[in-house]
Amino acid sequence: MCALSLGEELVEADCVHYWGHVGNAGYGLVYEPTTQKTILAHRKAYIDFFGPIPEKHVIMHLCNNKKCVNPKHLKLGTQSENIQQAYRDGLQINPNRSLTDEQ
Repeated sequence: MCALSLGEELVEADCVHYWGHVGNAGYGLVYEPTTQKTILAHRKAYIDFFGPIPEKHVIMHLCNNKKCVNPKHLKLGTQSENIQQAYRDGLQINPNRSLTDEQ
């Protein structure tokens, strides 16, 4: 089980681990036959369940598990939102930068 944060609500749900090839950054990698390219497994899972990912958007892991491909744990967001979530969750620490309450 992993803890999953959805706004103010905390949900307990099972992560679905991708057990295929994993890249150096720890994310699952999968071949996408329609584009003939390798893409991140969680992005493929999002596309399969929810449709295309708009330009300038990323897929965020609400469970903070890089190998999770459970669509319920994936959220569309911006890179800025993803970085803010990482700081809030203690995953990314930059001693030269602090977030304000508004961020």
